[in-house]
Amino acid sequence: MRLLACTLAVTAFLFAGCSSRVVEVVDPTGAPVAGAQVIGASPSMNTETTITNAKGQATVPDNIPGVKRIQVSKPGLQPSHVEVPASWPLRVTLTPEPRP
Repeated sequence: MRLLACTLAVTAFLFAGCSSRVVEVVDPTGAPVAGAQVIGASPSMNTETTITNAKGQATVPDNIPGVKRIQVSKPGLQPSHVEVPASWPLRVTLTPEPRP
């Protein structure tokens, strides 16, 4: 029984260290933006890239040491660079690129 308790404690610790952060990407009307690229970056240039789903959501793993910025982009929309917030989820609004 004691071994099981120790195993569960270690497993919980490992999963706690690999939690995720949800980024929600929307357009100016509040509609979800599917297919946007979301990059989490640390000051040492460690990155993790993911793509938003149909609900405009993507998860950035919490296992990148010192993540400081989130970059979001999609063709036809202006990219956004956001400082990592104190609380999650993070909502990012992408606006259309200006017409020439």
